Amino acid sequence: MDCSEARSWISARIDGEPVDDPAAVEAHQRGCPACAEFEAQSHYLKRTMAFRPVRHEPLDLAPLVLARAGAPNLGAGEWKRVLLGATGITLLLLAIPGVLFGSSIFGTELGASDHSGRHVGAFAAALAFGFAFAGWRPERAIGLVPFTTALGGLIILTGAIDTIRGSATGLAEASHFLELFGVGLVWEISGGRARLGSWVARLAPG
Repeated sequence: MDCSEARSWISARIDGEPVDDPAAVEAHQRGCPACAEFEAQSHYLKRTMAFRPVRHEPLDLAPLVLARAGAPNLGAGEWKRVLLGATGITLLLLAIPGVLFGSSIFGTELGASDHSGRHVGAFAAALAFGFAFAGWRPERAIGLVPFTTALGGLIILTGAIDTIRGSATGLAEASHFLELFGVGLVWEISGGRARLGSWVARLAPG
């Protein structure tokens, strides 16, 4: 039996595995100080690894990850989900006349054709479905944030321009308040406040 085979059987015996010819292994060790030392070191290494205490407990990164990700605001904010779902349903009801007839219940936009009205109604209906879905599955609300944030800013900008130029009535623009309200709820439910606080903290000097 050579040293390589003997050490293989020594390792197996230390691990509690059966050895085919223990007498041959013992005989080899008696005549080979190197293999005898190998067994002694293997026993020491096993004891060290088995009983060495943990010096430092691992850091729990879950709170940090959730804070940076802007975890969905559930629990105490359940009413926001209900309110967002109701906003989506209300917006859908307001959008149906536009989809079917090309005009909203607030009146036809000045200079807008029925075809354009249907496009606007279809867009509002799609947004309503998005609001309702985010209220039902708030963990998915973050996917709507880039779209709704851009939409909210553009609604305010274009609404102001059209009202000043007289190309839209104030009553017609009033329907957008419901859309803006839904945009705010999506931002809140998706954890937007936590993300905004994190961004401000990173940008703050010191």
